[in-house]
Amino acid sequence: MKKYVTVCFCLFLLYCSNAAAQSFNFEGNWQGKLSFPGTTLRIELHIAKVSAEKYSAFMKSPDQTDKEIPADLVTINGDSIRLNFKSIPGTLIIQVKYNRTLP
Repeated sequence: MKKYVTVCFCLFLLYCSNAAAQSFNFEGNWQGKLSFPGTTLRIELHIAKVSAEKYSAFMKSPDQTDKEIPADLVTINGDSIRLNFKSIPGTLIIQVKYNRTLP
C-alpha cells in the first residue's frame, strides 16, 4: 500500500510539473476590445513565432487607424503574454482563462 501511494504521488508531481512547463500557444490573429471611461476601442493583435523562444507581435486599432504598432518586447510566461510598446507608450498583459467565458 505504501508503494502504491508513493507511485501515485510521483505521477501527480510529474503531471503538475508537465502542465506548468507547457505554455499556451499565442500564435495567430486575436481580436478584442479595450474599454476606457466614455469609449471602447477594438484592437487586433498579430503574434508570430520567430524562433523556438522568440515571438514578434504588432497591434492595430481599427477605430483609430490602420497603422501597425510593433511590440518592442514580447514575453510569454505559461498562460500569460506581455507586449511592450515604446511608441504608444504602454504595456498589454493578457492571461488566458481556461473553461471560462470572458466578458
